[in-house]
Amino acid sequence: MWSTRTHDFFLDLLISILSSSWIFPGSNFAHGSISEYTPVKASFMSVTDTTQDSIAFRQQQSTIQQIVDLRGRGLFTSQNVRIRFLPAEVNSGIRFQRIDLPGRPVIKASTKYLTTEYRHTVLSTPDAKVETVEHVLAALAGLEIDNCLIQLNMPEPPNCDGSSSEFVSLLQSAEPVIQSAPRLIFTPGELIRVFAQNGSFIEFLPPPVASNSSSYLRIDYHLKYEITSSIPEQTFIYSHSPENFLHAIAPARTFIEEHEIEFLRKQGIGKLTTHHDLVVFGPTGPAGYNTLHFRDEPARHKILDFMGDTALSGMKLCGYIKAFKSGHHLNHQLARILASRAQQHNLQEAA
Repeated sequence: MWSTRTHDFFLDLLISILSSSWIFPGSNFAHGSISEYTPVKASFMSVTDTTQDSIAFRQQQSTIQQIVDLRGRGLFTSQNVRIRFLPAEVNSGIRFQRIDLPGRPVIKASTKYLTTEYRHTVLSTPDAKVETVEHVLAALAGLEIDNCLIQLNMPEPPNCDGSSSEFVSLLQSAEPVIQSAPRLIFTPGELIRVFAQNGSFIEFLPPPVASNSSSYLRIDYHLKYEITSSIPEQTFIYSHSPENFLHAIAPARTFIEEHEIEFLRKQGIGKLTTHHDLVVFGPTGPAGYNTLHFRDEPARHKILDFMGDTALSGMKLCGYIKAFKSGHHLNHQLARILASRAQQHNLQEAA
């Protein structure tokens, strides 16, 4: 049901010019771990005049027509879990429901319930908690599904292979359908920037004037670990459409360096996790049974995480994203800023 948006020659030329003007930081930043690996203090810089932002109702919302489910094991908890995706009414957004708990509490996918935890995205209320939700949220955002109820009988969705591919396939089989209400789309009026002390940052800029489209979303991600890391420096440039997400982003798996595994297991994290559940990098590259889906798979997975995390803003994004060494921590900061902007415009639905 999805169709690829065609770019004309002049738009492609403008994008190329914009790309060539961005020089990735190198010697200007000290070598350091990515913010996901070592907690760092984040800051943000954004324009104070938010009236230049565009927060508009355009396009149409969507949900799924069929109830679908999947079983698997959580990445962090190693618990067996069943996840079900159900249709939802317009303006209800994405909601998680813990059907294993008394009262079957519901948590909306919103920055209001976002909590800070190590290397993954967690939502919590006094009644319930769901964790490692970013791959599920990325699948929904990538397919542009706005309204869905997600039922879990454990705190964490199935990890599958560490990507969003199985969730995407499942949601496609559930037959996405257009709804009657318009979708909320955020376009920045000027630069919004979040950054951390280790040199990592995310910049969110308005789309090129020539694009003239609420569908425009481009994400340039540059990954750079410490010089001793076995994960090579890499860049991936992504222009969003559901088709592009399906083929270029959804199959990109989460990853870890081999020396980190024992440290995590001593903390009770991922006790049953194996090389089949994610990409493990040894001293010379992918280890064990791993074969990369893409040469730049880690950078693509960072974009996957970004799309899942920023979906917590409750809006579809329109603009140009430039990210350097960023991870969940900065993704969350940006999502909070965007949600705050929406509240200032009095358009954010109360959760």
